[in-house]
Amino acid sequence: VADFDGEWTFYDASIQGEFTGGTMVAEAYTATLKLNPEGSYELAIMDQGKEDEVMELLRETGTFSVSAGPMAYVLTLTSADSVSVGEIWGTGLNMTFELDGTSYNFMLTK
Repeated sequence: VADFDGEWTFYDASIQGEFTGGTMVAEAYTATLKLNPEGSYELAIMDQGKEDEVMELLRETGTFSVSAGPMAYVLTLTSADSVSVGEIWGTGLNMTFELDGTSYNFMLTK
């Protein structure tokens, strides 16, 4: 693109795509996180509830970035309303999301 004056960021294919998983505690919360090649993301968190009831707890879009952390690479999701941070592990994404003032850890895999 000849008249593009911004900055290009390229992400490895392993960090792109759709990741799904659940909380690491007793709550039946599940998340779907889609990381797009141009650096945007889509996140949906659902409460599986009881008796097959599914309720959407959170849906947001924004941008993501990857940076080097002290022990692992760090994935930062930035939306208009929040910032969520997690680590990129060999087994998937260890993400923390805040829901109604409580932080929940999710393990998300492809």
